[in-house]
Amino acid sequence: DGQDAHRAAVLAASFSPNGELLALGLNSGNLVVRQLDGSYSPDVVLMNDWICALDWHEDGGSICLGTYDGDVRIHTLSTEASPARTWQWHDPTGRRVEATKWLTRDEVVVGLRGSGGESEIILLNQQCEIPLQSTCRVDGMPLTLFELDEQVWCVTSSGAVTCHDRSTLGPLPSVVERAGDAFAACPSPDGNFVHIGGSEGWVRTVELSSGNVVASEQVGQGSVSALAAAGDTVVAGARSGEVVALNTNGTTRSRLVF
Repeated sequence: DGQDAHRAAVLAASFSPNGELLALGLNSGNLVVRQLDGSYSPDVVLMNDWICALDWHEDGGSICLGTYDGDVRIHTLSTEASPARTWQWHDPTGRRVEATKWLTRDEVVVGLRGSGGESEIILLNQQCEIPLQSTCRVDGMPLTLFELDEQVWCVTSSGAVTCHDRSTLGPLPSVVERAGDAFAACPSPDGNFVHIGGSEGWVRTVELSSGNVVASEQVGQGSVSALAAAGDTVVAGARSGEVVALNTNGTTRSRLVF
């Protein structure tokens, strides 16, 4: 049931805008929404495939999900006044959705990975259309997408941290060099840093303005497969199912048990 869903591999994580709730996407197909103290919320959605990407809308009421089989789903959480509902787009070529990012209520940036290894980021509108030229090839599997100063940033599995035009997704200059292999990434709440999870349990914190690695912490033995940040907390989820809370400076705060 939902209480045991965390025992599956954690593939994606996202904090609610107020930092009070944490959404986890699992390879069991479950979306789990919980408080950091481990208390259980009944809002668990069972999908047909792995949930590889999550992003919480700034209104706190909707989550954008990306799945292994190429679905992008907008899931609106249930409230007393409104039942849960879902809007869906499917990639016609069946590429995996590895990253999602809300830009506005009507626009989502999506990172896709094909079976042959080719990767692309695209801009989707609410009509499930891709605006003219709003696509860009990237080197490596897209791990996370975020917006800063009217620009879209992408972190890929090759360790590349790239910057893109907000409207066309065309590439822009970036001072951040490749930071080694990467399995997960997320920006800091202030947008000045990006946290990158790699093999052997390492989480590195990179300053976007300088490209320097300012912190590094080993949180476990397995690869870090999901990261989320809110306030002064970074949560790292591992393929082993372990979830660790870090301070934003990279030091271990606690190991969470859900």
